[in-house]
Amino acid sequence: MVKQPFHRYAPLTLLVLSLAAGCASLAQHRERTAIGQVMQEWKAAFLANDSEGLLRLYSDNFRFEDRDKAAMKDYMAEAMKELNADDGKVIVEYATIDIQGDKALVMPISLSARRGSNTIGLELSKESGRWLVVGMQNK
Repeated sequence: MVKQPFHRYAPLTLLVLSLAAGCASLAQHRERTAIGQVMQEWKAAFLANDSEGLLRLYSDNFRFEDRDKAAMKDYMAEAMKELNADDGKVIVEYATIDIQGDKALVMPISLSARRGSNTIGLELSKESGRWLVVGMQNK
């Protein structure tokens, strides 16, 4: 058997590595798209004062300070009421999405109205194939 020099297989090796990297990039793109969709749903529910719709995007494992998912319903209802009564805006379009495995951080999310503004970050986790809010950072 005649041994072939390694460089003869280099183009094939590069092709295989490129395809593998492309698959990883495609998977990352899909995850960012899915998270972006969750954020658009979150924004729409927030602006519609739809606390039930908003909480459907939250995991049963959600925790923020001393609040669980059930406690967030009243907290978010009050925040939505105040923001919407004051011509508020929710801006998620400029947030960055940092994905680390099945966890993601989306920030900054801007909540603004005539009386003031607040910036938050949302922590998401992929549960049963779906991205859900599991935590919040108040900046």
